Amino acid sequence: MADPSPASVPRVTARFARWSGRRARVALALVVALMVYGALMPGRPRIATAAGMAADRGDAALHRAILTRMRGGEGYYSAAGAEHRARNYPLRPFVTVRLPTLATLSTALGARTLPLLQVLAILATIAMVLRIRDAGGSIVVTASVTVLASLAAAFPASIPLFHEAWASLLTLLALAVWSRRTWGLSLMIALLAVLMRELTAPFLLVMGLMAVSEKQWREATGWAVGLATVGIVMVLHAMRVAAVLQSGDVASPGWVAAGGWPFVVTMVHESTVLLFLPRALTAILLPLALLGWWHLRHPLASRAIAYLLLFLGSCLVVGRPDNTYWGILPGPLLIVGLVFAPSAVYSLWRRADS
Repeated sequence: MADPSPASVPRVTARFARWSGRRARVALALVVALMVYGALMPGRPRIATAAGMAADRGDAALHRAILTRMRGGEGYYSAAGAEHRARNYPLRPFVTVRLPTLATLSTALGARTLPLLQVLAILATIAMVLRIRDAGGSIVVTASVTVLASLAAAFPASIPLFHEAWASLLTLLALAVWSRRTWGLSLMIALLAVLMRELTAPFLLVMGLMAVSEKQWREATGWAVGLATVGIVMVLHAMRVAAVLQSGDVASPGWVAAGGWPFVVTMVHESTVLLFLPRALTAILLPLALLGWWHLRHPLASRAIAYLLLFLGSCLVVGRPDNTYWGILPGPLLIVGLVFAPSAVYSLWRRADS
């Protein structure tokens, strides 16, 4: 758990309190513009969350079939190759095949996989709530627990099969336990998140760059070693996938789709508890969630908003319509950001009116 000493855990302060009126008005205009653009964008039927996460079809069925083969004694890469091929899933490039971490864990644990995910959700929630308890008192703590508990309860029973669910909660936990004394623990948890889903690697990059900006050279070196480790793992993964390839295996059409802000809003809407709200309301809440994190002047908040902006910014360009389940990855952090949104809007409005 993060070191509670004042030196390592600075008290949260309001970033907007020192802004000029003109700067605050520009920020408010940007937030409103994003809300309006997102709310007015054309809708489309859900693809990934509704179908891809159903237990009997889509990605869930693929992952379940791989596990069945592994429990019968087959190796992961052989099982993954066979099931991808049988279901006409791409095997090229190698990143279309998940890392074996979750499949190996699920094979070993069996029915205990879901309880373990639930425990992880509870631990991540408690850790984050304890870390931000000084930001607004008991109301904020209560809201954090309620929102994150709702997040954990919102997903279908097939969610333990999805690497993104594990990676998102591990990322939340890694951020919650981070401090200048406990960055090593944070790094280990973050590495596990990347081994669950390599799309969380930007978190390691952000944490390393933040350490550099704060001249924490030992910590920066640790995050750099973590990124290098991920690189080695991915090279080994590529070699193992290449070993099971056949000449007729399907290739992915690629992920550069330039879906822009509409895709980002759709992604967040379809992959979080916001799914139960009108789509237009998600378009309003998403900028508020980012504003909530941006509002806090604290090393933890700086890392959170930097990671969210990097991840969501990348999704402006990268991500097909059927990749909206990627929204699971930043989902927990966005929900926490909503807790701070009311105070952020109030502070920004006061500065804009000055």
